[in-house]
Amino acid sequence: MNFCLRQQPGQELRPTVMVDDVFLEEAESVKFLGMYLDRGLTWDDHIESICSKVASGIYVLRNLAKFCFMDVLKMAYFGLIHPRLTYGLRLWGSCSKYKFERVFRSQKKAVRILSKLNSRESCKETFRELGLLTLPCLYILEVTLYCRFKCELLQGRDVHQYGTRGRDSFRIEQHRTTAFEHLPSQVGVRLINRLPEGIKQLNDPNKIKA
Repeated sequence: MNFCLRQQPGQELRPTVMVDDVFLEEAESVKFLGMYLDRGLTWDDHIESICSKVASGIYVLRNLAKFCFMDVLKMAYFGLIHPRLTYGLRLWGSCSKYKFERVFRSQKKAVRILSKLNSRESCKETFRELGLLTLPCLYILEVTLYCRFKCELLQGRDVHQYGTRGRDSFRIEQHRTTAFEHLPSQVGVRLINRLPEGIKQLNDPNKIKA
C-alpha cells in the first residue's frame, strides 16, 4: 500500500513492486495489528470496523439487560464495548469529528442500555453515576498519558534560563502540516500544558488517572 496524505488525484507516486517476477497488487486498505489503515489515513475502514463490533456488543448487552443486574452488565460492557473503543484510540481518535461522533453515539447507546434509558433521554449524568469515561475523555486520557510518559518532552527551562511565562510549559515542535499537528505526541503536549501545574509534574500515571 502506498500512503498519500495529500488529496491530489493524478499526482500520487505509485511505485511498481515485483517479487519473484510477480507484480504485487496495490491495496487501498490493509489490516495491521488489528487496525485498518487506508492510503490517506482517513480511518474510514477502521471506524466502520469499530462500529460493527460495538453493535455486536450492544446486541448482547440488550439481551443481558432483560435479566441481569448492573454489576453483570458493567462487566459485559468492559468486556465487549470498552476494549473496542480504546484499542488504538490515540491514533484513530484524531479522525474527523463526524467519524469520532459516530463511535461516540455507539458508546452512548450502550450506556443507555445499562441504565435502561430510551433513545431520546440524555445519558450525560449516567456516565458519572456508573463511573464511566466518555469517548472524548478516554481519548484525552490516552493521549496525555502516552505523551507524558512515552515521549521525550522539553520545557521552556530546558532551552533557556529566562523567567518567561512559558518556562514550565512543554514545547510544541514546529510543523507545517495538519497531519503532523494531529500526531498523538503533538496533541498530547497541548493537553498537558492545559493541566494544573501540580498534575502536570506528577510522575505516576496512576495518580494522573485518579
